Amino acid sequence: MLTLLLLLAGEPADDATWRAGIEADDRQQVATWIDSGWAVDSRDESGATPLIQALLAEKEEMVGLLLERGADPNLPHLDYMGMSPLMAAASRNDVASAQRLLDRGAELDVADQNGDPAINWAAYYGYEEWVDWALEHGADAQQVGHGSTIEIAMRRGHEGIVQAILKRDSPEVDVTGRTELMLAIVARQEERALELIESGAPVQAVDRIGYSALHHASREGLTRVVRALIAKSVPVSASGNPNGLSLTPVHLAAIHDQPQVLALLAEAGADLDKLGSGGGSAFAWALSEGQRDTARWLIEHGADATLADAWGITAKDFCASQGWDELVALLSER
Repeated sequence: MLTLLLLLAGEPADDATWRAGIEADDRQQVATWIDSGWAVDSRDESGATPLIQALLAEKEEMVGLLLERGADPNLPHLDYMGMSPLMAAASRNDVASAQRLLDRGAELDVADQNGDPAINWAAYYGYEEWVDWALEHGADAQQVGHGSTIEIAMRRGHEGIVQAILKRDSPEVDVTGRTELMLAIVARQEERALELIESGAPVQAVDRIGYSALHHASREGLTRVVRALIAKSVPVSASGNPNGLSLTPVHLAAIHDQPQVLALLAEAGADLDKLGSGGGSAFAWALSEGQRDTARWLIEHGADATLADAWGITAKDFCASQGWDELVALLSER
């Protein structure tokens, strides 16, 4: 009876009803609900507002409607790291909606629970257009959560973003601390990198986030360079610094789906179970990036799947939450 009365009153009966209206981009229905007294900043059981749901569903015109009807452009998700509406826009490379949010008073540099502002979210995903937009509007690229914007881009291998920030903040100096060899690797100039190694380039050096040439070559999947660096006794299990999330070459190869590199590192004695920041193993990182084949490779080659992260979540827990039954079955056998 209550559901019927709510429907007759023109309000959504429950969370699922209004989420469906937003995902269907039914602006007329949503406008009717708001006119009937539905709170435009209500949250569903996950802690998301209608505005954040519309942003994640990439419904730009719905975003506009909700903002016009008074949606708070700064009200964060109660879960998901305290994601703000601008962070939701950044996660979808949605510059148009980001501009709408800014025009309605969104705070560009507000940070999530890890200290990362929206520009760092865009840097993580490699969205150059969004980062450029944020920089043009005065975003603070020095704000540190999981590293600063440039450090996140360095870690992820998003060289276009690195160069955009260098051009803006220090056009005369490369503040990344990368050597000529590292720059050749991130540019995927494999022959040049091999020439530099052969001619005696410093192979043990680390950059601003504590990454060696081997870290970068492992991420990029340059197997010949990886072999050459291993032959020069570059540490195969060295961790980056905290702004590099203390990741090893194994982590980077796992995150970026480089099984051939993983095989080379394992053969050279790399620790497959070394933990990075937050207690994340290479196996856990592979899963978080959706690299299920790489995760399977790690398990089949001896990685410890029972390790829990800093929040007590095991790989099996994560796989079950994602519905990855084949990996749950594999882990249950171990």
